[in-house]
Amino acid sequence: MLQEYDNVKTELRSIYEDKGKQAVFRAKYRWVESGERPTKYFFNLVKRNYNKKTIGELRLQDDSITNDEKLILNHIEAYYEDLLTSQNTFSDDAYDNFIQNLQITKLSDDKRGSLEGPFTFH
Repeated sequence: MLQEYDNVKTELRSIYEDKGKQAVFRAKYRWVESGERPTKYFFNLVKRNYNKKTIGELRLQDDSITNDEKLILNHIEAYYEDLLTSQNTFSDDAYDNFIQNLQITKLSDDKRGSLEGPFTFH
């Protein structure tokens, strides 16, 4: 019975350390050194950072707000699918009309020469 207890305890410790390594990898914390065991505080930091990286709610086209994860993912997928498969046509006339009124400033010869010269420390 004692041997079985030790085996389960060792297996649990291994699982805990593996989850800790995964969390360290995801969190990319530099302050975690090898051999240091993850703590509850560390896992709470990982969870907080995960929550910052996810979209918790989304305003839909009809101005309603949803926090349903599947609906959010479906709308994001549809948005990018539409964006990447759109059939925008390009014409030289449209390009010419676009750039016709652009005000692009030009560098003076002195400034251009200083940018094209060798690197210097000031």
